[in-house]
Amino acid sequence: MKSLSVNVPLLLPEYGRNVQKMVKHLLTIEDKEERNRQAQIVVATMANVYPHTRRDTPEFRNMLYDHLFMISGFELDIDCEFTKPDAAQFAPIPKHVPYSQQGIVRKQYGALVPRMARQIATIENDEHRAAFAASLAKFMRQKSYDYNHEFPSNDIVIADLFDMSNGKIELDSSVFGGTQITTFRARARARQQQQQQQSRTPQRTKQNSSNGRKSRNHNA
Repeated sequence: MKSLSVNVPLLLPEYGRNVQKMVKHLLTIEDKEERNRQAQIVVATMANVYPHTRRDTPEFRNMLYDHLFMISGFELDIDCEFTKPDAAQFAPIPKHVPYSQQGIVRKQYGALVPRMARQIATIENDEHRAAFAASLAKFMRQKSYDYNHEFPSNDIVIADLFDMSNGKIELDSSVFGGTQITTFRARARARQQQQQQQSRTPQRTKQNSSNGRKSRNHNA
C-alpha cells in the first residue's frame, strides 16, 4: 500500500486526492474530444462537494472550471463555455502598505497624542483651544498611569504637552482641578478596601458589645 506521506500535497483539499488524480489523468489524454468529455465528468464529480448549491447557475459552473484549471496547474487544454483563467489573477502581488517607521518618543502617550497636540495648537479660538488642551492633558495623565501604573506629576504632563505642541500650548496645574483620574484598577481597589472595612465592622461591634457586658458584670 502506498503511503500518503509520499503523495503530492493537495492543491484544493476540499475536493480530495482522488479528484486531483483524475485531473492529473486528464493531462495524459491526447485526444481532445475525449479529454473534453472526461473533464465534464470530473467537473460533475467536483460539484458533489457542494450538495446544497444550485448547480445550474453559470457562476457555480464557472467556479468549478476555475478550480479544475487550478488543480491542473493551469496546464489543462479543454473546450468550455468559460474563459480559461490565468494563474496571475489567483496569486496577485499585494500592494506595498506604507508604514511609518518613525519612533515614538514618549511611549506612555502613544503616537496619536503628539498629533492631537499639534492639531489643537492650530485652533484660533482661545477658549476652544484651552478647553481641548485641558481635556488632552487629563487624557495624557490617564495614559501615563495605564503605562507606568502610577500617576505622573501635573508639571510633567504640562511640560510634555508644551513640548509636543512646539511651545504653543501653555497650561497650569489648575486644569486638573485637584482631582484624581479614577481608573478601573483604582475603582477595584477602592471596592476591595470598602468590603474589607465592612467585614471588620461587625467583628468590632461584637467585641464592643462583649466588652460592655463584661464591664457591667464586673461592676455588679
